[in-house]
Amino acid sequence: MLTTLLALIALPPPLLIPPTAPAAELLASVLFVAILISVTKHDLATLRIPDRVLVPGTAAIGAILLLATVISGDWHPFNNALVGATGAAAFYLTLHVIAKGGIGFGDVKFAVVIGLVTGWHSPVAALIAPIAAFAAAGIAVIVLLLTRQINRKTEMPLAPWMALGAVASLATSF
Repeated sequence: MLTTLLALIALPPPLLIPPTAPAAELLASVLFVAILISVTKHDLATLRIPDRVLVPGTAAIGAILLLATVISGDWHPFNNALVGATGAAAFYLTLHVIAKGGIGFGDVKFAVVIGLVTGWHSPVAALIAPIAAFAAAGIAVIVLLLTRQINRKTEMPLAPWMALGAVASLATSF
């Protein structure tokens, strides 16, 4: 599915969508949803986040948002996106180092695309995304521990909660 979306991006713009900033934003949003679904599904099944989806998807979204910026002439959202991506990467990288394997490097890379997209929409959305992700994950872990479905040593995927946090932050930032 992601390969098809990436192939569509390579089509000349008149064959796909008119080259306008809102059209580019829509394309980036569709690709972002595809990445969220793909990464979540893979992390739930394997506790791994595939680079083959994340790296080209993040690059494509970055390029599309840059195109939207050039078309509109407004650099403010793109600057916010870069700050969101950098901030998210720094936050998750810090957790990765502190947790010593509790948070994988795939989660750090996933945070980049989430920060990029949420930052594009608003700096507040970029801040809400990890807070919502960890709040939802924390509640789920507490419930699963109390019902004895997991124990303290059970490995849990973080990407589904990160995706949920991203969607929640975007839904509340409009």
